[in-house]
Amino acid sequence: MNMRSSTRGPGSTLDTLLSQSVLHGQLAWIELAEEKSRIFRLLALMLLGFILLFCSLLSLSALLMIASWDTPWRIHTIALLTAFYMAGAALSLHGFYKVDALGDLAFVDTRRELAADIELMRSGGDS
Repeated sequence: MNMRSSTRGPGSTLDTLLSQSVLHGQLAWIELAEEKSRIFRLLALMLLGFILLFCSLLSLSALLMIASWDTPWRIHTIALLTAFYMAGAALSLHGFYKVDALGDLAFVDTRRELAADIELMRSGGDS
């Protein structure tokens, strides 16, 4: 058995720490790429949804106002349109918060691995 392999010297500890640092760096880059992708998807979906919603609401509003202008239901139509827009905005905001909550999961693997390494170094220093 080799004497160097049976006892770990300061060089092997440094090598281990360096390799762990490289692995943590790679994990952080992967998670950063995933987070950037999630944020880009969120932005693209939000922009597309806003454009389509704006066009459809503009068309629907014009159609309903033209159809009900000469009737006693004009005020009711405006109130109904307003309530409909508010309900749509509330649903959109709810969906946005659901996607935004996924941001809490960002870098969870990196944080977990760093915490485990810190705990390992603390327990290794006590013995």
